[in-house]
Amino acid sequence: PASGVAVQTPPAPAVVLAPASVLGAALGVADPGLGALLPGEPPESQRPRPRLTWEGRWGKWGGADSALVVAPLVALFEVSIPKADVLPGAVVDEIRGKLLAELQEEPPARVLVAVGETEATGQSGAVGKARRGVRSMKVQAALVWKKSRCQKMAATWKERSLFDGRVVVKWVATSDTADTAHVDKVRAEDAGKVRSSSVSLQLPKSWAFRELPMGNSAPLAASSHWYQFASVFGTVESVEFVWASQADEVVHLLMRFRVSQNARSLVEMLAGRYLWNPMTVGVGRMGDGAPVVYAAGSIATLRARIVGEPRPGARPAPLQDGAPAAPKTAPAGEPAPKAEPAPADSCKGPVFLLTRINSGPTVQSPELKLAPWRKTAVLGREDDCDLVVRSHHVSRHHANFSVMPTGAAAADGVEAMGLFVQDKSTNGVCVNGRRLARELFVELRDRDVISLEAESIADIPKYLVRCYKDLAQCSEDIAAEARGPLHKELASISAASSRA
Repeated sequence: PASGVAVQTPPAPAVVLAPASVLGAALGVADPGLGALLPGEPPESQRPRPRLTWEGRWGKWGGADSALVVAPLVALFEVSIPKADVLPGAVVDEIRGKLLAELQEEPPARVLVAVGETEATGQSGAVGKARRGVRSMKVQAALVWKKSRCQKMAATWKERSLFDGRVVVKWVATSDTADTAHVDKVRAEDAGKVRSSSVSLQLPKSWAFRELPMGNSAPLAASSHWYQFASVFGTVESVEFVWASQADEVVHLLMRFRVSQNARSLVEMLAGRYLWNPMTVGVGRMGDGAPVVYAAGSIATLRARIVGEPRPGARPAPLQDGAPAAPKTAPAGEPAPKAEPAPADSCKGPVFLLTRINSGPTVQSPELKLAPWRKTAVLGREDDCDLVVRSHHVSRHHANFSVMPTGAAAADGVEAMGLFVQDKSTNGVCVNGRRLARELFVELRDRDVISLEAESIADIPKYLVRCYKDLAQCSEDIAAEARGPLHKELASISAASSRA
């Protein structure tokens, strides 16, 4: 499909669905509640990049436990509900049961991938409309079957009555996501509009976590399942799961690629199609599917959209910390740092600040803040970075910062969290004058000094790392330092770092 060649329908070689096993095996980590990058992993460049191969309508890229890409036939149903005593969820369940009974699944040749309420455009989550006391809704079903057999089935759904005649269902359209017309449409209407190198992909929470960890994000190891899935489409800079609250039933796989063409390749391959998880066990069947719901944009915009999106009926919340911050003036030629999502709980968890120390005689407010509610950030010269530095010495995505478990126990018994830096650049990252090994995560300590070039160059920024136990201590310390001669301390640290 990526090359515009239609995928042929079965018969095809059998796709063996893996038996149920521990979810952590699919994630590639010991604890699926963390999924975090771990210090000391081999560079990504040393791992072979997985490739997507097609067997009929099934796209495979990994082992038997890996999620599959599905290019199904998609049936669209129009549903009329004359009375309000039938809930939409019950209608979807009834349609699913009827289709399963008629399909008589035989994987991989006959599979009901997913059934769900949808909008006319194919996006999920719509609410049906009320007209003259009749509530209407649209339901979308994804099937792997022969097109001719689906056409025969559709003829029996022209006026199907459910719930003793209280609900009327019509099969109104069928689209084939494996044919060239679909590929051409996606290229023209979806992939062609992708300009950024970052994409988010919505997944069921159960495909990633048993329970969501504290905070709003979790970076993934380069060896983990979903990081490897992202690498199918190109060279990956970073991958993380992001969510809005602990009550969410979906998580967002936030992927940053090296170039925008990789993001376009993902959209071209996945738009309008489905993903299948062979690890999920349901009643009488193994595996389940989900439609591909994606968004493209800068990494900061996507993260803010996920974490900072207001609940229905609520007033939009600001995308900065609740406490007012001191005004910032970015150095000449550098844009101001992007706004940060509001903390889920400002009283819990450590806070880490990066403050530039060689930008002049006056002290600026902290330029980058990381905490449990914002666990990752990227520094570089590209506009989609969280902290943008305009210099030809700085790489497009120069360094990754992540808040991750350190392996030590905190005073309250909870696993301690630390700030780690990963060098992704050409010219290097130095901590206290020592250059780091590329691709490896190194934990930072309070008052460490980070520089973005091995040699001392005037326009290359240096940053002081500050670590606080919580946001309250951070705010108090910032206020106290603003009243004192902090610039003298910063100047001395900068001078000592230059000598080192």
